[in-house]
Amino acid sequence: GSNGKTTTGRLIDAVLRSRFRGTVSARSFNNDIGVPLTILAARPGDQYLVCEVGTNSPGEIETLARIIEPDIAIITMIGRAHIEHFGSTAAIAREKATLLSYIRPGGTAIVTAENDLLREFIKPIPNVLTFGRTRDADLRLTAFEHIADGDGGELSRFTINERRPFSLALYGEHNALNALAAVAVGHRFGLDDDEIARGLRDVVPSDMRLQRETIAGVDVFNDAYNASPESTVAAIRTFAALTGASRRRIVVVGDMLELGDAAPGAHREVAQAILEAEGIDAVVTVGAAALYTADELSQHWPQGRISMFQRLRDDEARRIATMFEDGDAVLIKGSRGMRLEQIIVALRERVPSGPGV
Repeated sequence: GSNGKTTTGRLIDAVLRSRFRGTVSARSFNNDIGVPLTILAARPGDQYLVCEVGTNSPGEIETLARIIEPDIAIITMIGRAHIEHFGSTAAIAREKATLLSYIRPGGTAIVTAENDLLREFIKPIPNVLTFGRTRDADLRLTAFEHIADGDGGELSRFTINERRPFSLALYGEHNALNALAAVAVGHRFGLDDDEIARGLRDVVPSDMRLQRETIAGVDVFNDAYNASPESTVAAIRTFAALTGASRRRIVVVGDMLELGDAAPGAHREVAQAILEAEGIDAVVTVGAAALYTADELSQHWPQGRISMFQRLRDDEARRIATMFEDGDAVLIKGSRGMRLEQIIVALRERVPSGPGV
């Protein structure tokens, strides 16, 4: 899928570990090097192998699908990541759906129900489970809420088909949707809901994937691993839902790369998401494409609420870090190539070091 691959893989692994032994892709090992490394990491006696499959140009998924030949193939979502190399979301859907053509006989496709572009590709497949918020989804997300002070690391709670509640140690409705795919896999392996629920609660945020921590008195939501239009909007909505209006809320957005001609409109969509979220006090943009976000915001906000940086070196990272005050809540989101985690490194420099030995 365009987003959610790594988190979904970790959720599946956590669910299956409750009864089985297996191997999951390390980090985002999803290309022609990473997939073989994942397969080679499997151990004798493993009962499952979770591979992550990615692409940034046409034909890559078919190459990887031929290697894997999955028993279960999952498409998490279709978005505009890497659309520069595909030309349209329809072409992206076609590329992702290639994986389904290589499912082994008797296997299962588990596919998001939220993208009509996939419907034609699942028609020839005998065993299909769909998940999402739509009424026709087999596993339907019927309720979602964030938990302010959950026990044992519980950060959110969701309900499937108006029946069973599940808990996650992850933020965001988008992660609840990822969890639906993991629930479907658990059912395919014969696990009951109690076993699945225990596994789901074991998964905590990966590095730089909506990872929350307090640094120098600042409540930081570090989502700097990567960014697409869909994941950025989801992060903004989650951030707004989790942070109270009683404190200053700042969004730092970097360029979303590899969008081609879609870049101007996509970056303006980010601005609209910020405006719709309400309660965002200031925005910092980093990069040339993110200037479209700043321009869109400037039509609604006074200029003093928007800070713009064309690039991010150490000096700029330190300047941005000095904008944050004790008690602020800050979301940091951008593509991998923008390296926005430098801002967090600069913020850590403000933390007093311990006494010498």
